[in-house]
Amino acid sequence: MPSDQINELLAQLELEAEKYANVPRETAIVLYTLVKILKPEHILEIGTSNGYSTIWLATANLGAKLTTIEKSPERTSVAIANFKKADLPNVELRQGNAKEIIPSLKQDFDFVFIDAAKKEYHEYFQLVKNKLSKEAVIIFDNALSHKAKIKELHTLLQEQQINYTVLPIGKGILVIGKEEWNHIPI
Repeated sequence: MPSDQINELLAQLELEAEKYANVPRETAIVLYTLVKILKPEHILEIGTSNGYSTIWLATANLGAKLTTIEKSPERTSVAIANFKKADLPNVELRQGNAKEIIPSLKQDFDFVFIDAAKKEYHEYFQLVKNKLSKEAVIIFDNALSHKAKIKELHTLLQEQQINYTVLPIGKGILVIGKEEWNHIPI
């Protein structure tokens, strides 16, 4: 688990969870645990908000490079301040529209967490699928709480015959594991 200093910061951020639409703590712990186990070198997060989930992801593997994208200038400022408090040198925050930023990213990602505009999940998937390592895992938040909004993602995954799992953790997470990519040329 994160250090005491980081835990204090995370506890403060949890008080603002509703305002910033943070993932529930149980979801954050699952993300943290997966990053600890999988040890990805390059992590991509779409939807930084105040940096709550970013801090969980970054502290799970300080050796990883984490790129996070946030559209809102206000939330970007809040997240930057939180990253300074957490002393996270492995985080690069890109402010702007993820659909414009993703194509410009050079490296392949081993772990992707998406928690941004739900109706755009299918578009984010299309953009990141060509930027994945063969070991990549992709996680989408709000798979149960926003079923109607992510309907196009489900349709796209079914059309492309990509297996996925929805787990009842937090508000639901949709997971595409590395074994699902074995039959897809990337």
